[in-house]
Amino acid sequence: MAVRKIKFDSLGDMLGFQLRRVSAMLKSALEAEFEPLGLRTSEATLLIAIGECPGRTQTEVGRDLRIKPANMVPLVARLATAGFLERVPGARRAMTLQLTEAGARQLEEVRKALQRHEDRITQSLSAQDKALVINALKLIAEQQCRRDHA
Repeated sequence: MAVRKIKFDSLGDMLGFQLRRVSAMLKSALEAEFEPLGLRTSEATLLIAIGECPGRTQTEVGRDLRIKPANMVPLVARLATAGFLERVPGARRAMTLQLTEAGARQLEEVRKALQRHEDRITQSLSAQDKALVINALKLIAEQQCRRDHA
């Protein structure tokens, strides 16, 4: 996808503007990768979170992913209905989330889609440039988290 030259330059050198612009383009491309799997980005992210940390409660996973409880309920319900996850009784009356066998297979397809997406967006970057971009973005995110929790 070629980046169109913007007609005004006042925002072109602003990092926040460029991040927002690239974010919108990458979001659309990632959604296109997940579409054949019948998943939205949020559902794929939830599969990854549960696959990497099985046995956590819906509340814990939602908090870690910064998903509001009202939005977690339909996400979990859709993945459970699709047969990708199940609710398992945990400590006290808490229900924990586990991937089913079908969910584990779907997670592998999600990882393949993510790798294709990653390969496409980093194809023109050297390993060093990719590391620099990742480190800069992590620094920005950490700084924002400190502000949000101050």
